[in-house]
Amino acid sequence: MKNLLLSISCIALCSLSTAQDISDNFDSYTAGGYLAAQSNGVWTTWTNLPGTDEDTQISSDYAYSGANSAVFATGGSTDIVLPLGAQNSNAWNLSFMMYIPSSYGAYFNMLHEFGQVYNWAFDVFFSATGEGTLYMGGSTSQQTQTFNFAHDQWFSVSVDIDVDADDVTCTVDGNAMNWVWSTASGDPSTQIAALNLYAYAPTGEEGLYYIDDVTFQQTDIGIEELDNLAQVYPNPTKSNLTIDLNTNEVCNLEIYSLLGQSIYSEKLNSSSKTIDCSDWTPGVYFLQITDFSGSVQHTKFIVE
Repeated sequence: MKNLLLSISCIALCSLSTAQDISDNFDSYTAGGYLAAQSNGVWTTWTNLPGTDEDTQISSDYAYSGANSAVFATGGSTDIVLPLGAQNSNAWNLSFMMYIPSSYGAYFNMLHEFGQVYNWAFDVFFSATGEGTLYMGGSTSQQTQTFNFAHDQWFSVSVDIDVDADDVTCTVDGNAMNWVWSTASGDPSTQIAALNLYAYAPTGEEGLYYIDDVTFQQTDIGIEELDNLAQVYPNPTKSNLTIDLNTNEVCNLEIYSLLGQSIYSEKLNSSSKTIDCSDWTPGVYFLQITDFSGSVQHTKFIVE
């Protein structure tokens, strides 16, 4: 099933993935069935009871890609958790697409610790007014940042965490918010433990939202993976990505999203190529170069 860990094997990129890389677009699940119960352990619920009222359904009402998404509606006990492997080093990106119908609110949080001890990293509330609030260190924190978002359309949520630098940037519908990652509801911690998608909304509001194209990837894997075939810069990039080949032979260049979608493809007849990435969705991408001898080499780069 393509929603499982290391799910990008269809484009032979598994060798780049770490043990905790996750990619799920929900399209291999049965609509109307439970998410955690179908996920083979990728997803769980707050008390680890897949297939119960804590689990949520796969929906075909809306989807950013393919046919399915996961739906979260208040009125029950839906409380979904994506364990992220208790990461204690390196840099990581968690991203997903989100859809909130008009007149509804939404909510999610991330945790430094999940299981026997619960330690919240931050909480995000989406109001029916189109305004949102991020609470650094959990929902009772006095440290907040505000943003705006659009109803009735898909928008991106991206969380870039540098554990070693103790830094995090959460970008919601283009609004970037930065703070010290170790800020917590309990003792300070830099660990990345889990994403919690709870069917909730600000007080007095009804919650309804959809999630699609969830990814969690390590992002500080360097360009040395290309074995000196090419130099790729700047990485990360906000506009143009330049690829300098250390050969004058013809090479095939392909770029894929984390979900395996082909974004760019070209046969290179020169030793240098600059690609305009300014309109691309922020996130992690895979660069694949096939040289004249048939050798295939890869690297990752980030579009901010």
